[in-house]
Amino acid sequence: MLRELETGDEALLITQPAYGNFTVGRIYTVKRIDHTGCYLREGGYLERKKLLAIGDKVVRGPDWDEEMEPWSGGGEGKVVKFNPEGTVKVEWDEDGNRSSVSRSYIMNANRQDLKPTGDSEGTGEDKP
Repeated sequence: MLRELETGDEALLITQPAYGNFTVGRIYTVKRIDHTGCYLREGGYLERKKLLAIGDKVVRGPDWDEEMEPWSGGGEGKVVKFNPEGTVKVEWDEDGNRSSVSRSYIMNANRQDLKPTGDSEGTGEDKP
């Protein structure tokens, strides 16, 4: 399960919704939360599963470039920052220990280096 968002949190849109004028790869600010998603300060409503937030756990995504990043053993990482140039900074876990390795990855409409996992910071469980 992705971590619960709070009012004022920033989240990156990773999946285009079927409605609304939203941009994949753009960072939105949470205004109000309900049981399935959140209302945004910029206007509109998005389901939580379409957003990536600081603290969410990630793994290699569909556009992972094995030639550029062969070092990661396919472990989990944690989103630690959204960079202004449209990338996501991740700290990687190796064998369950927080690694000092952190790198930035692309998450936009054309390329998704990462994908969220079912577990996230503080939940300790995997839920659909």
